[in-house]
Amino acid sequence: AQFDTKNYPRKKQRIWDEETESWITLNNPPIPGKQSLAKGSAIPLVKPVEYSTASWRRAVLSLDEHYKAWLLWNYSENTCWEHQVEITQWGWSAFAAQLDGKKMAGKTQERLRALIWLAAQDVKSELAGREVYQYKELAGLVGVSEKNWSETFTRHWLTMRAIFLRLDQASLLSVSESRSEQVAFNLYALN
Repeated sequence: AQFDTKNYPRKKQRIWDEETESWITLNNPPIPGKQSLAKGSAIPLVKPVEYSTASWRRAVLSLDEHYKAWLLWNYSENTCWEHQVEITQWGWSAFAAQLDGKKMAGKTQERLRALIWLAAQDVKSELAGREVYQYKELAGLVGVSEKNWSETFTRHWLTMRAIFLRLDQASLLSVSESRSEQVAFNLYALN
């Protein structure tokens, strides 16, 4: 494989020195380039920032699916549909477990299902320091009156938000522990 530097020659440049009457090889500084393959496709070189963050990326990718989906969606702005589905399904199952078999009208349950994704977005906005949903706005989105919202949906909304705040805290702790374990293992393996 060749190292392709576009306009720069691969060999060191030589110039004629008139005083010594000899050829002098120039020591050129490193130049940007890329490694090329036989067919002309290129292998991009690893950037320093990618190299320095690789341990964190490995730690995130080794987590449980819901932790991984939350961290990638919330902190890396990876809006992959699968992550959103995983977050919503996990959030709903955690919320349904807290309902603990309480009787609820089908329409109310349907509206709560619509709120679970809004709760995830709301927590993400809060963590980023952006505006969060107001109750009046949420009542309009769900299609209920403000009075109905405050009587029926407010406590469920706060529960959903608490679920995602706990998910955020747990996923950050989990990725930190995972990275520490990997770094410790790598240090042990080198010795």
